[in-house]
Amino acid sequence: MKPVDRESLQQQSYLALREALMKGRFMPGDTVSLRSLASELGTSPMPVREAVQHLIAEGALVLRQNRTYAVPQMTRDILAELLKLRTLLEGAVAEAAGPLVGGTDLAVLYELQGQMRAALAIGDSKRYLTKNQDFHFTLYRCSGMSIALNIIENLWLRIGPSFNMLTTGPRAELRNENEVAALTAHHEAALTAIVARNFPALREAIERDIGEGMEFIIECMAE
Repeated sequence: MKPVDRESLQQQSYLALREALMKGRFMPGDTVSLRSLASELGTSPMPVREAVQHLIAEGALVLRQNRTYAVPQMTRDILAELLKLRTLLEGAVAEAAGPLVGGTDLAVLYELQGQMRAALAIGDSKRYLTKNQDFHFTLYRCSGMSIALNIIENLWLRIGPSFNMLTTGPRAELRNENEVAALTAHHEAALTAIVARNFPALREAIERDIGEGMEFIIECMAE
Protein backbone atom coordinates (compact mmCIF):
# COMPACT_ATOMS: atom_id res chain seq x y z
CA MET A 1 0.00 0.00 0.00
CA LYS A 2 1.13 3.56 -0.72
CA PRO A 3 1.35 6.27 1.96
CA VAL A 4 -1.57 8.71 2.03
CA ASP A 5 -1.33 12.51 2.29
CA ARG A 6 -2.94 14.55 5.06
CA GLU A 7 -6.11 15.55 3.21
CA SER A 8 -9.09 13.43 4.24
CA LEU A 9 -6.87 10.91 6.02
CA GLN A 10 -9.73 8.75 7.22
CA GLN A 11 -11.24 8.36 3.73
CA GLN A 12 -7.88 7.74 2.12
CA SER A 13 -6.95 5.22 4.81
CA TYR A 14 -10.28 3.48 4.32
CA LEU A 15 -9.87 3.30 0.54
CA ALA A 16 -6.29 2.04 0.84
CA LEU A 17 -7.26 -0.71 3.31
CA ARG A 18 -10.32 -1.62 1.26
CA GLU A 19 -8.21 -1.97 -1.87
CA ALA A 20 -5.62 -4.04 -0.01
CA LEU A 21 -8.29 -6.46 1.21
CA MET A 22 -9.78 -6.81 -2.26
CA LYS A 23 -6.37 -7.56 -3.76
CA GLY A 24 -5.53 -10.29 -1.24
CA ARG A 25 -2.98 -8.24 0.70
CA PHE A 26 -4.11 -10.07 3.87
CA MET A 27 -4.93 -13.71 4.62
CA PRO A 28 -8.12 -14.91 6.36
CA GLY A 29 -7.47 -14.86 10.11
CA ASP A 30 -4.65 -12.30 9.92
CA THR A 31 -4.43 -9.92 12.87
CA VAL A 32 -4.53 -6.27 11.81
CA SER A 33 -2.35 -3.88 13.81
CA LEU A 34 -3.42 -0.24 13.83
CA ARG A 35 0.12 0.90 14.55
CA SER A 36 1.69 -1.07 11.69
CA LEU A 37 -1.03 0.00 9.26
CA ALA A 38 -0.60 3.64 10.26
CA SER A 39 3.15 3.36 9.75
CA GLU A 40 2.69 1.82 6.31
CA LEU A 41 0.19 4.48 5.28
CA GLY A 42 2.26 7.30 6.74
CA THR A 43 -0.42 8.57 9.09
CA SER A 44 -1.41 8.42 12.76
CA PRO A 45 -3.44 5.52 14.23
CA MET A 46 -6.60 7.66 14.64
CA PRO A 47 -7.74 7.82 10.97
CA VAL A 48 -6.74 4.17 10.56
CA ARG A 49 -8.87 3.21 13.57
CA GLU A 50 -11.84 5.03 12.04
CA ALA A 51 -11.25 3.30 8.70
CA VAL A 52 -11.07 -0.08 10.44
CA GLN A 53 -14.37 0.61 12.21
CA HIS A 54 -15.95 1.32 8.83
CA LEU A 55 -14.60 -1.98 7.46
CA ILE A 56 -15.93 -3.83 10.51
CA ALA A 57 -19.39 -2.43 9.74
CA GLU A 58 -19.04 -3.82 6.20
CA GLY A 59 -18.01 -7.25 7.48
CA ALA A 60 -14.53 -7.02 5.98
CA LEU A 61 -12.83 -7.01 9.41
CA VAL A 62 -13.86 -8.27 12.85
CA LEU A 63 -13.13 -7.22 16.44
CA ARG A 64 -12.01 -10.22 18.49
CA GLN A 65 -12.81 -10.75 22.16
CA ASN A 66 -9.24 -9.77 23.07
CA ARG A 67 -9.86 -6.38 21.38
CA THR A 68 -7.61 -7.09 18.40
CA TYR A 69 -8.75 -6.56 14.82
CA ALA A 70 -8.59 -9.39 12.30
CA VAL A 71 -9.58 -10.51 8.83
CA PRO A 72 -12.56 -12.87 9.28
CA GLN A 73 -12.24 -16.57 8.61
CA MET A 74 -14.35 -18.01 5.81
CA THR A 75 -16.59 -21.07 5.87
CA ARG A 76 -17.69 -23.28 3.00
CA ASP A 77 -21.26 -22.01 3.32
CA ILE A 78 -20.17 -18.37 3.06
CA LEU A 79 -17.92 -19.13 0.10
CA ALA A 80 -20.70 -21.06 -1.66
CA GLU A 81 -23.01 -18.08 -1.29
CA LEU A 82 -20.34 -15.71 -2.58
CA LEU A 83 -19.80 -18.04 -5.55
CA LYS A 84 -23.47 -17.84 -6.52
CA LEU A 85 -23.62 -14.08 -6.15
CA ARG A 86 -20.37 -13.45 -8.03
CA THR A 87 -21.35 -15.74 -10.89
CA LEU A 88 -24.75 -14.12 -11.39
CA LEU A 89 -23.63 -10.51 -11.07
CA GLU A 90 -20.14 -10.49 -12.55
CA GLY A 91 -21.18 -12.61 -15.51
CA ALA A 92 -24.01 -10.21 -16.34
CA VAL A 93 -21.81 -7.12 -15.92
CA ALA A 94 -19.04 -8.64 -18.05
CA GLU A 95 -21.51 -9.35 -20.87
CA ALA A 96 -22.85 -5.79 -20.65
CA ALA A 97 -19.30 -4.42 -20.68
CA GLY A 98 -18.24 -6.33 -23.79
CA PRO A 99 -19.71 -4.01 -26.44
CA LEU A 100 -18.28 -0.99 -24.62
CA VAL A 101 -14.67 -2.17 -24.37
CA GLY A 102 -12.62 0.31 -26.39
CA GLY A 103 -9.21 -0.10 -27.95
CA THR A 104 -7.39 1.42 -25.00
CA ASP A 105 -9.33 -0.76 -22.56
CA LEU A 106 -8.51 -3.87 -24.57
CA ALA A 107 -4.82 -2.98 -24.61
CA VAL A 108 -4.87 -2.58 -20.83
CA LEU A 109 -6.59 -5.96 -20.44
CA TYR A 110 -3.97 -7.68 -22.61
CA GLU A 111 -1.19 -6.00 -20.64
CA LEU A 112 -2.69 -7.14 -17.35
CA GLN A 113 -3.04 -10.66 -18.70
CA GLY A 114 0.63 -10.67 -19.60
CA GLN A 115 1.57 -9.41 -16.15
CA MET A 116 -0.47 -12.18 -14.52
CA ARG A 117 1.29 -14.85 -16.57
CA ALA A 118 4.67 -13.33 -15.74
CA ALA A 119 3.83 -13.23 -12.03
CA LEU A 120 2.80 -16.90 -12.01
CA ALA A 121 5.98 -17.86 -13.87
CA ILE A 122 8.14 -16.49 -11.04
CA GLY A 123 5.83 -17.48 -8.20
CA ASP A 124 4.86 -13.90 -7.30
CA SER A 125 1.39 -14.67 -5.94
CA LYS A 126 0.73 -11.19 -4.55
CA ARG A 127 1.39 -9.55 -7.90
CA TYR A 128 -0.79 -12.14 -9.63
CA LEU A 129 -3.70 -11.40 -7.28
CA THR A 130 -3.27 -7.65 -7.72
CA LYS A 131 -3.30 -7.88 -11.51
CA ASN A 132 -6.19 -10.35 -11.45
CA GLN A 133 -8.30 -7.84 -9.56
CA ASP A 134 -7.22 -5.08 -11.93
CA PHE A 135 -8.22 -7.24 -14.93
CA HIS A 136 -11.73 -7.92 -13.65
CA PHE A 137 -12.48 -4.36 -12.62
CA THR A 138 -11.01 -2.85 -15.78
CA LEU A 139 -13.52 -4.98 -17.67
CA TYR A 140 -16.45 -4.34 -15.34
CA ARG A 141 -15.95 -0.57 -15.33
CA CYS A 142 -16.49 -0.55 -19.09
CA SER A 143 -20.13 -1.49 -18.43
CA GLY A 144 -20.88 1.89 -16.87
CA MET A 145 -23.03 0.06 -14.27
CA SER A 146 -21.92 1.93 -11.17
CA ILE A 147 -24.43 0.37 -8.76
CA ALA A 148 -23.56 -3.16 -9.85
CA LEU A 149 -19.86 -2.31 -9.66
CA ASN A 150 -20.24 -1.14 -6.06
CA ILE A 151 -21.95 -4.42 -5.13
CA ILE A 152 -19.18 -6.42 -6.84
CA GLU A 153 -16.57 -4.43 -4.90
CA ASN A 154 -18.31 -5.38 -1.66
CA LEU A 155 -18.26 -9.05 -2.66
CA TRP A 156 -14.54 -8.84 -3.46
CA LEU A 157 -13.98 -7.12 -0.12
CA ARG A 158 -15.22 -10.33 1.53
CA ILE A 159 -13.50 -12.84 -0.77
CA GLY A 160 -10.21 -10.99 -1.48
CA PRO A 161 -8.19 -12.50 1.41
CA SER A 162 -9.32 -16.03 0.44
CA PHE A 163 -7.88 -15.59 -3.05
CA ASN A 164 -4.50 -16.34 -1.47
CA MET A 165 -5.55 -19.99 -1.36
CA LEU A 166 -5.33 -20.09 -5.16
CA THR A 167 -1.55 -19.70 -5.11
CA THR A 168 -0.30 -20.46 -1.60
CA GLY A 169 -0.66 -23.22 0.99
CA PRO A 170 -0.33 -27.02 0.83
CA ARG A 171 -3.36 -27.55 -1.41
CA ALA A 172 -2.21 -24.93 -3.91
CA GLU A 173 1.26 -26.51 -4.08
CA LEU A 174 -0.35 -29.73 -5.31
CA ARG A 175 -2.05 -28.07 -8.28
CA ASN A 176 -1.12 -29.69 -11.56
CA GLU A 177 0.01 -27.78 -14.64
CA ASN A 178 -3.50 -27.67 -16.11
CA GLU A 179 -4.91 -26.13 -12.92
CA VAL A 180 -2.18 -23.50 -12.84
CA ALA A 181 -2.80 -22.71 -16.52
CA ALA A 182 -6.50 -22.29 -15.74
CA LEU A 183 -5.63 -19.29 -13.55
CA THR A 184 -5.24 -17.27 -16.76
CA ALA A 185 -6.91 -19.48 -19.41
CA HIS A 186 -10.38 -18.09 -18.87
CA HIS A 187 -9.05 -14.55 -19.15
CA GLU A 188 -7.58 -15.55 -22.52
CA ALA A 189 -11.02 -16.83 -23.53
CA ALA A 190 -12.59 -13.58 -22.36
CA LEU A 191 -10.18 -11.52 -24.47
CA THR A 192 -10.82 -13.71 -27.51
CA ALA A 193 -14.57 -13.26 -27.02
CA ILE A 194 -14.23 -9.47 -26.82
CA VAL A 195 -12.24 -9.34 -30.06
CA ALA A 196 -14.77 -11.65 -31.75
CA ARG A 197 -17.64 -9.58 -30.30
CA ASN A 198 -19.13 -12.77 -28.89
CA PHE A 199 -20.48 -11.35 -25.66
CA PRO A 200 -22.31 -14.46 -24.41
CA ALA A 201 -18.94 -16.23 -24.69
CA LEU A 202 -17.38 -13.39 -22.69
CA ARG A 203 -19.94 -13.95 -19.95
CA GLU A 204 -19.27 -17.69 -19.99
CA ALA A 205 -15.50 -17.17 -19.73
CA ILE A 206 -15.86 -14.89 -16.72
CA GLU A 207 -18.36 -17.22 -15.05
CA ARG A 208 -16.03 -20.20 -15.55
CA ASP A 209 -13.10 -18.19 -14.20
CA ILE A 210 -15.11 -17.35 -11.08
CA GLY A 211 -16.50 -20.88 -10.71
CA GLU A 212 -13.24 -22.78 -10.99
CA GLY A 213 -11.37 -20.39 -8.72
CA MET A 214 -14.04 -20.32 -6.05
CA GLU A 215 -14.56 -24.09 -6.14
CA PHE A 216 -10.82 -24.58 -5.60
CA ILE A 217 -10.92 -22.24 -2.60
CA ILE A 218 -13.90 -24.11 -1.16
CA GLU A 219 -12.01 -27.41 -1.56
CA CYS A 220 -9.15 -25.89 0.45
CA MET A 221 -11.44 -25.21 3.38
CA ALA A 222 -11.65 -27.65 6.27
CA GLU A 223 -14.94 -29.50 6.63
